[in-house]
Amino acid sequence: MNLKAVSACTLLIIVLMTLVSPLTILQASKAEQESLNFGVTYLSTYYNYEQYYLSNKELQRDFSLFKTQGIKTITLALIWAYMEPAQGRYNKAALSNIKRVSKVAEEYDLQVILNFHTLMHEDSWTIPEWLNPRRFQTVFTNDNARAAWLGFLNNTVNSLKDISNIHSWHMMNEPYRGSWACNVSVADYLKLWSDMKAVIRLHSDKLVSIRFAEDSLSKPYHFNRDPRIYDLLDYIAINYYDMHLPENLNATVEDIHNNGKEVMISEFGYNTSDDLFRVRRSTSS
Repeated sequence: MNLKAVSACTLLIIVLMTLVSPLTILQASKAEQESLNFGVTYLSTYYNYEQYYLSNKELQRDFSLFKTQGIKTITLALIWAYMEPAQGRYNKAALSNIKRVSKVAEEYDLQVILNFHTLMHEDSWTIPEWLNPRRFQTVFTNDNARAAWLGFLNNTVNSLKDISNIHSWHMMNEPYRGSWACNVSVADYLKLWSDMKAVIRLHSDKLVSIRFAEDSLSKPYHFNRDPRIYDLLDYIAINYYDMHLPENLNATVEDIHNNGKEVMISEFGYNTSDDLFRVRRSTSS
């Protein structure tokens, strides 16, 4: 799912972290609802989002509202094309703004998820223009591209490691297997994720996850809830859209819990118009 352009606190995407029984996402009692942590994806747009880095006054306005509403977490997107506009040249201003937003968030008891938000398809706006071919599969097929991607992670995590209210790192958003995305094996993905986690662990001991589209995690052709994924990640993040069957989500969440991991619903709704419907349905008794 593409991040939607947002200014201030408009078009914010609901996030639920499940800390209770396997089926509580869709069958939550009132007591269970009170134990859920809510958050939002904040300050996101399609490409160059520097204009959306708000002043401290505007951040304080929003975060004060978030605290009143019981929100515990915000997610900030780290987009490769924006953070590394030329190979080896990193956007220091963007990194500084991530630190500033996180510091203000801490004043309102908000934790921060830092999300390496990269889409897979050719000429994706999240892929740097200097990468050739301009698609994420190049990271798998070209050693120099792989080194550049891991170097980007290393620089970013090293630069942001001192943010004291980091909740976790999301290493990738909606990885897919297929000719239009990355025509590689599950083992290839697992090796890359293992290398990415190792880079993060050089600088940070915070939780590590990946944001899976629910269908890509459950479909046999994609990742089929491979238990090696659960072994690698500290918890599992799922982007769940209303077009997908709730019983499929139930089965996926139950499988993840049976493998000893917790689940975060990191996005609701393919379009913002169905977000509220999804939340109501997911927290009904």
